[in-house]
Amino acid sequence: MHPDVDIYVGNYTIIDQEVFDLWIQGYSVVEAVQVLQHRGELDTWGATLELLTCDTSDHYRTFSMLEKLLLTPVKLAEEWTFQLEPAVQKLVIQKYYEFDDIVIREIIGKKLSGRTRKDLDDVAEKTGVLLRSCSQYTEEIFQEHTQVNRSNRTSIRTTQQNYAENLLKLKEELSSQFTD
Repeated sequence: MHPDVDIYVGNYTIIDQEVFDLWIQGYSVVEAVQVLQHRGELDTWGATLELLTCDTSDHYRTFSMLEKLLLTPVKLAEEWTFQLEPAVQKLVIQKYYEFDDIVIREIIGKKLSGRTRKDLDDVAEKTGVLLRSCSQYTEEIFQEHTQVNRSNRTSIRTTQQNYAENLLKLKEELSSQFTD
């Protein structure tokens, strides 16, 4: 018996926005497949459940590798492994750094410490947002907090705006959410 092997070779990394949104929201592959199946993806494309699961798993592997670059978005533009169209790069960065106001209020209302991470289960339960997303929001807040502390506090708002716009490559309206 011969194993089935599928190989795809291409120049640009393809980002399925629907699957990326599910990954950002913290769904596991199994949960994402269930959501996609419920949305009618199998009927729309005439695919099997096995194919949908394989495709979603492949996307999740790509997103996991891409996440290392999303932590420092400036490197994403220079990366050759994940060749993304500039518009796709911007969209992926925007979606990765968007946050839920309710979750952020819950996290910021707590003292930022290692204990906050243990309290994320409570935040996730209270807000209805998956734990992975709550954890990501916390990491973003810690990154910004660290950057602001390094700035000698001369101009916190300017530093926050520069951090959000330049380092994270966020659009002006989204970066203002970080600084307001």
